[in-house]
Amino acid sequence: MKNTEFGFTADTAQKGFKRVSKFVILRDLLNSNLSVKEYGNIINEIVFVYLAIDEKVSFPIDNFKKYRRKNKVLEIGLNLDYQKLLQSDKSETMQMLSELYLRGIKEYMNVKDFDNEKFYVDVKNLFEKNGLLKTQDRAEKELA
Repeated sequence: MKNTEFGFTADTAQKGFKRVSKFVILRDLLNSNLSVKEYGNIINEIVFVYLAIDEKVSFPIDNFKKYRRKNKVLEIGLNLDYQKLLQSDKSETMQMLSELYLRGIKEYMNVKDFDNEKFYVDVKNLFEKNGLLKTQDRAEKELA
C-alpha cells in the first residue's frame, strides 16, 4: 500500500461508529489507487471526518473545512444522518459514506493549485468501478 495520503475518522456514538468505521474500505481503496500529489503539490493528506451525531443526546456539529499549511493537510467534516446510518445494511452504509465523500470533494475541495475536478472524477470512477455508488439498475430495483 502507498503512504497514507487519505485518512478517515468519525465523530459519533459507539453504536454509530461500528457502522461508519467501514470507511477503512474507502481509505484502503483510495490509498492503493490514487495519490494526492497527482492533483497538485498544495496538499499532502486529505482527512475526512464523518459526523454522525445522535441529536437526541448531543448537539449537532457544523460541517467544516480546515487546511493546515505547515503539514499541507486538508480536513473536511460532513454530517451523516445518524438514524439512517443505524438502519442501513453494509451496502447502504458504503453507499452513504462514498456519496458523502464525493459531496465533500465537490463542496469543500475548492483549493487553489489543486485539480479538484480531476480528483472528483477519479474518485467517483474508482467508487463506481468498485460498486460503492448506487447504480441505475439498483435505483430502478428500489423503485419497483
